[in-house]
Amino acid sequence: MSETGYSKEQNERPSHRVWRLAGFDAHGVLVEIEFREPGSETGATPQRPYVVLGRDPANCDHPVQEPTVSRAHARLKYIPGMGLCIRDLDSTNGTFVDGTAVHGEYVPLKGGGEVELGQFILAISVRQ
Repeated sequence: MSETGYSKEQNERPSHRVWRLAGFDAHGVLVEIEFREPGSETGATPQRPYVVLGRDPANCDHPVQEPTVSRAHARLKYIPGMGLCIRDLDSTNGTFVDGTAVHGEYVPLKGGGEVELGQFILAISVRQ
Protein backbone atom coordinates (compact mmCIF):
# COMPACT_ATOMS: atom_id res chain seq x y z
CA MET A 1 0.00 0.00 0.00
CA SER A 2 1.16 3.51 -0.75
CA GLU A 3 0.72 6.64 1.36
CA THR A 4 -2.56 7.32 -0.45
CA GLY A 5 -4.01 4.04 0.84
CA TYR A 6 -4.17 2.53 -2.64
CA SER A 7 -2.04 -0.32 -3.90
CA LYS A 8 0.63 0.45 -6.50
CA GLU A 9 -1.48 -1.27 -9.19
CA GLN A 10 -4.45 1.00 -8.43
CA ASN A 11 -2.28 4.14 -8.72
CA GLU A 12 -0.86 3.16 -12.11
CA ARG A 13 -2.86 3.58 -15.29
CA PRO A 14 -2.30 1.26 -18.22
CA SER A 15 0.15 2.76 -20.70
CA HIS A 16 -0.91 2.75 -24.35
CA ARG A 17 1.23 3.92 -27.24
CA VAL A 18 0.20 6.57 -29.73
CA TRP A 19 1.94 6.82 -33.10
CA ARG A 20 1.99 10.12 -34.96
CA LEU A 21 3.06 10.45 -38.58
CA ALA A 22 3.44 13.93 -40.05
CA GLY A 23 4.68 15.44 -43.31
CA PHE A 24 3.94 18.06 -45.96
CA ASP A 25 2.36 17.14 -49.30
CA ALA A 26 3.30 18.60 -52.71
CA HIS A 27 1.15 21.69 -52.01
CA GLY A 28 2.75 22.37 -48.63
CA VAL A 29 -0.27 21.10 -46.70
CA LEU A 30 0.54 19.39 -43.42
CA VAL A 31 -0.72 15.79 -43.27
CA GLU A 32 -0.97 14.34 -39.74
CA ILE A 33 -2.03 10.82 -38.85
CA GLU A 34 -2.48 9.65 -35.28
CA PHE A 35 -2.98 5.96 -34.50
CA ARG A 36 -3.70 4.76 -30.97
CA GLU A 37 -2.87 1.33 -29.63
CA PRO A 38 -6.09 -0.72 -29.37
CA GLY A 39 -7.73 -0.42 -25.97
CA SER A 40 -6.71 3.22 -25.55
CA GLU A 41 -9.62 4.90 -27.36
CA THR A 42 -11.16 7.58 -25.21
CA GLY A 43 -14.13 8.52 -27.41
CA ALA A 44 -17.34 6.64 -28.08
CA THR A 45 -16.21 5.41 -31.51
CA PRO A 46 -13.22 3.05 -31.61
CA GLN A 47 -10.77 3.53 -34.46
CA ARG A 48 -10.75 1.20 -37.43
CA PRO A 49 -8.32 -1.74 -37.35
CA TYR A 50 -6.36 -0.29 -40.28
CA VAL A 51 -5.85 2.96 -42.19
CA VAL A 52 -5.30 3.27 -45.95
CA LEU A 53 -2.99 6.01 -47.24
CA GLY A 54 -3.08 7.19 -50.83
CA ARG A 55 -4.15 9.83 -53.33
CA ASP A 56 -7.81 8.78 -53.85
CA PRO A 57 -10.10 10.46 -51.29
CA ALA A 58 -12.92 8.01 -52.12
CA ASN A 59 -10.86 4.96 -51.06
CA CYS A 60 -8.35 6.31 -48.53
CA ASP A 61 -8.68 7.30 -44.90
CA HIS A 62 -5.95 9.93 -45.29
CA PRO A 63 -5.74 11.27 -48.86
CA VAL A 64 -2.36 12.74 -49.82
CA GLN A 65 -2.04 15.24 -52.66
CA GLU A 66 1.29 14.06 -54.02
CA PRO A 67 1.74 12.89 -57.64
CA THR A 68 4.18 10.10 -56.66
CA VAL A 69 1.66 8.54 -54.25
CA SER A 70 -0.61 5.85 -55.71
CA ARG A 71 -4.42 5.99 -55.38
CA ALA A 72 -4.26 3.32 -52.62
CA HIS A 73 -0.58 3.30 -51.68
CA ALA A 74 -0.11 1.69 -48.24
CA ARG A 75 -1.98 0.33 -45.22
CA LEU A 76 -1.23 1.04 -41.55
CA LYS A 77 -2.32 -1.65 -39.09
CA TYR A 78 -1.70 -2.42 -35.42
CA ILE A 79 -0.30 -5.94 -34.93
CA PRO A 80 0.02 -7.26 -31.35
CA GLY A 81 3.66 -7.81 -30.42
CA MET A 82 4.87 -5.61 -33.33
CA GLY A 83 3.03 -2.32 -32.81
CA LEU A 84 1.96 -0.08 -35.67
CA CYS A 85 3.05 -1.56 -38.99
CA ILE A 86 2.88 -0.55 -42.65
CA ARG A 87 2.41 -2.61 -45.80
CA ASP A 88 2.75 -1.50 -49.43
CA LEU A 89 -0.38 -2.03 -51.54
CA ASP A 90 1.46 -2.70 -54.83
CA SER A 91 2.09 1.01 -55.33
CA THR A 92 3.87 2.35 -58.40
CA ASN A 93 6.65 4.22 -56.56
CA GLY A 94 7.02 2.02 -53.49
CA THR A 95 6.85 2.34 -49.73
CA PHE A 96 10.04 2.68 -47.66
CA VAL A 97 10.69 2.60 -43.91
CA ASP A 98 13.96 4.28 -42.96
CA GLY A 99 15.19 3.83 -46.55
CA THR A 100 14.34 0.11 -46.79
CA ALA A 101 11.70 -0.99 -49.30
CA VAL A 102 8.54 -2.62 -47.94
CA HIS A 103 7.47 -5.65 -49.98
CA GLY A 104 4.22 -7.48 -49.22
CA GLU A 105 4.77 -8.02 -45.47
CA TYR A 106 3.94 -5.63 -42.65
CA VAL A 107 6.96 -3.72 -41.30
CA PRO A 108 6.88 -2.16 -37.78
CA LEU A 109 7.26 1.62 -37.40
CA LYS A 110 9.63 3.04 -34.79
CA GLY A 111 9.73 6.50 -33.27
CA GLY A 112 12.32 8.78 -34.84
CA GLY A 113 12.07 7.01 -38.21
CA GLU A 114 10.58 7.94 -41.57
CA VAL A 115 8.05 6.48 -43.96
CA GLU A 116 8.31 7.32 -47.66
CA LEU A 117 5.35 6.92 -49.99
CA GLY A 118 6.88 7.73 -53.37
CA GLN A 119 8.49 11.11 -52.68
CA PHE A 120 6.12 11.95 -49.80
CA ILE A 121 7.91 11.65 -46.44
CA LEU A 122 6.28 11.19 -43.03
CA ALA A 123 8.22 11.55 -39.78
CA ILE A 124 7.28 9.01 -37.08
CA SER A 125 6.94 9.77 -33.38
CA VAL A 126 5.66 7.48 -30.64
CA ARG A 127 4.49 8.44 -27.16
CA GLN A 128 2.94 6.59 -24.24
